Amino acid sequence: MCLILVPMILFPANALGHLLPVLSGTIRVEANNVYVVLSLPVDAFQGLQLSPDGRLDADQYDQAESRIHLALKEQFILTGGKGSPELIELITKRSVKNEKLASDRDVILAMMEFRFQEQPQAIQVKTSLFGHFDSERQLTLKASNGRDGETAVLTPIQDSYVFFDGPMSILFRFISTGIEHILLGWDHVLFLLTLLVSNRGFRSTFILLTSFTLAHSATFFLAAEGLVHINTDLVELAIAATIILTSLKNLLHIPVKASKLALLVFACGLIHGLGFASSIATIGVTGQGMILTLLGFNVGIEIGQLTIVLIWIMGIHLLRQVAADDLYPVQINLPSWISLSAGLFWFFERMPAYLTTFL
Repeated sequence: MCLILVPMILFPANALGHLLPVLSGTIRVEANNVYVVLSLPVDAFQGLQLSPDGRLDADQYDQAESRIHLALKEQFILTGGKGSPELIELITKRSVKNEKLASDRDVILAMMEFRFQEQPQAIQVKTSLFGHFDSERQLTLKASNGRDGETAVLTPIQDSYVFFDGPMSILFRFISTGIEHILLGWDHVLFLLTLLVSNRGFRSTFILLTSFTLAHSATFFLAAEGLVHINTDLVELAIAATIILTSLKNLLHIPVKASKLALLVFACGLIHGLGFASSIATIGVTGQGMILTLLGFNVGIEIGQLTIVLIWIMGIHLLRQVAADDLYPVQINLPSWISLSAGLFWFFERMPAYLTTFL
């Protein structure tokens, strides 16, 4: 099943979208001036009167424009050099959703111009403008300063970033982002869980985790560097399918040879790698920070993955110390039922978003 899904994801049909993906932006430094363009979901702005379907019509936007401007001034903070810059221009515009994409939403486009007293060497961005949906909890910002390009992924937990602050800063920041991404990505966590619960031996577990790591690292780098194109809706649907597949294998106790199981996990890992890459696929990383950004993010994912494995091992060890009965059936069945239920829920929840790309 996973082997069939991979080519479908690698070569999807093109889809229309906004000027920028929802919850993303660009920052361009030119001498003392900094130009910012943001694409933010309407529910990132508190107190707006939205339609029942979550839309912001033209009249509602006109009434809320001054409130939107105030929120941008107070909740998107730019600093650098010897102090805060002067905001010399702020323009906003309503951009309506693409009706062909179920996952699309109304957004606010904001264009801002800041002026520093002298050219800043580093620029810090801090914001709390995030939406309510999971897909709107990561703000991807691409900054450019001459030939150098750098990218930040801001979240409600990690809501600030310093651009052009040196290579090691880039590496460590994206390690942190990768750790947060895997630990908060429940679909990836549950897939790992279905692998862990079905293996008693260290050797077999090590082989499966290595296969998964090699696969998702490969497609992560290929997709993040733009060598393969991603249909994000199909990737998310396929990730849910991998959870369903491995959960059913555990629950039905389907015998699979070690070599074939490793190949199956490798194929599923290719899909999960595309899911990791979708978080930063649209950033267009350039310049000296490109390799460090991708390396840091992937290292962070591996650290988060190792953390999950260690927590599982310690949890099972503790249970075996206090339980007299054989825990093996419970160890497999309960986590697999939980994973199967979540996988089915995500699959049918994500299906409409993918199907609408063909309508």
